[in-house]
Amino acid sequence: MNKRLFSTLFLTTIFTWHGFGQEITFEAKAPETVSVGEQFRLIFTINDDGKDFKAPQKIEGFNTLYGPSTSSSYSSSVVGGKTITQVSNSYTYLLQAVKEGTFSIPKASIVVEGKTFYSNSLKIKVASGNKGKESIENEYQTNKISPKSTSDKISDEDAFIETIISKTQVSEQEAFGVTYKLYTKLAVQEVRRTRLPDFDGFQVDNLNVDNLQYQTESYNGQDYHTVILRKILLTPLQKGTLEIPESTIALVFQIPAGVRTIFGEQTVWATKYFTTKPAKVKVSRIPTPKPVGFSNVAGNFSISSSISTTRAKVNNPVLIRIVISGNGNTIRVPVPELELPSEFDFNRPQISQNVDVTNDDVLGTKTIEYLFIPRQTGEYKIPSVSIPYFDTASKSYKTLSTPEYNLRVDKDSNKNSKEVFVQIDSPQSGELIL
Repeated sequence: MNKRLFSTLFLTTIFTWHGFGQEITFEAKAPETVSVGEQFRLIFTINDDGKDFKAPQKIEGFNTLYGPSTSSSYSSSVVGGKTITQVSNSYTYLLQAVKEGTFSIPKASIVVEGKTFYSNSLKIKVASGNKGKESIENEYQTNKISPKSTSDKISDEDAFIETIISKTQVSEQEAFGVTYKLYTKLAVQEVRRTRLPDFDGFQVDNLNVDNLQYQTESYNGQDYHTVILRKILLTPLQKGTLEIPESTIALVFQIPAGVRTIFGEQTVWATKYFTTKPAKVKVSRIPTPKPVGFSNVAGNFSISSSISTTRAKVNNPVLIRIVISGNGNTIRVPVPELELPSEFDFNRPQISQNVDVTNDDVLGTKTIEYLFIPRQTGEYKIPSVSIPYFDTASKSYKTLSTPEYNLRVDKDSNKNSKEVFVQIDSPQSGELIL
């Protein structure tokens, strides 16, 4: 793909390459002090696009609960008549401290344009977890009343968590959803996730659960308040019977303290730990041989595309939009490379996506927008793009394809100069949600 720098500043539309004249920084961040048992984020951030990111697999003193999740952001602004684009790529791990002491986080490495960059190393002090536990218990008291009602007073009928799996029989590369749903008769003050499992044999995508929204449902003849605590997508990478491990989630409830004052019955906050039930999913192998360029995605998808115009003017932007939607994890659908003529300038595509899990399926939409600028007049062909995938409905390989476009570019008689900037913010797969 042609990736010429947009350095022709006097033309109608102005772009600048994000890396031009910019010092590359690669930084590691984490808390300086944590307690035994505490979970925290370790984040590596670089202000450029790189590849071959490598971080230590095992870190003394800590368990790696999740990671790396990756996210990217791109933003452009006009400063002094020039367009400046800023890039940020992050790699996030969720760690848990397992013993006291002072431990080192080794450097990570990444390659940018053939050169290897190293992050800084870190030192983290791990203190005893007992003091932290006592402070939490004190924090959850109200009106300085000792909690006569503890988590032991919260019965299985008062509150429990259901694990909802959208499918228990899938193909390799076919994503399915896992939803953790709380049923409670008590008021919830706080949700804490204390241990995330290792999903061996799966790719994991965490879905964002917006502000906790409670509903009322009947369960076994009793009314409960319900709320979705967590949604994840699991994509199996191998055949066989794979296990979805148990997960431990801590919830803080407001319960009666067993003490009455002139102000009425007093309450305390009590923490209860819930362990979800493990489950198994049967995964069947997809057929071989796989087609050339197979995207390692399975589902049932459709594709559509459009072009903003087929008769453009020199130095005026043209937009091609591709929308991929259907049943499956569109997060994992690769962004196809659009081969454009050398007479065009263009930036990276802008990507937006939406994936959700229902009780029995995964629904996704991915929108890809290619913005380019023709610099010379002429008749051009914009080639089609294709994405091979495994269709779970027909149990066969299929290919998503867009049409070819004919684009005519004429001279632009408009002499007025304009400055245009594009802002892009596109989170990538594996975004960590806590």
